[in-house]
Amino acid sequence: MPEREFRIDELYWLEDFNLDRVAVRWILAGTVLTPHGAQEVSVMSSNNHLHVRNGDIVAEFAEYDDLSLYRQIRRK
Repeated sequence: MPEREFRIDELYWLEDFNLDRVAVRWILAGTVLTPHGAQEVSVMSSNNHLHVRNGDIVAEFAEYDDLSLYRQIRRK
């Protein structure tokens, strides 16, 4: 996506002993080039969970709806 915008939609933080757990929902919007020309698309994460220890990300689990993105690109 040559032109894009990334923003955090929701952020939750839970301190759990020596491991912090973070839940994030993000949105990525931009323009992609298709055989039919430029197409605006947006992707919202379903879930993005991070485990943070001493300020370092030690694990990440992420999901997004790739079928929704494909339908947006193939719309025309």
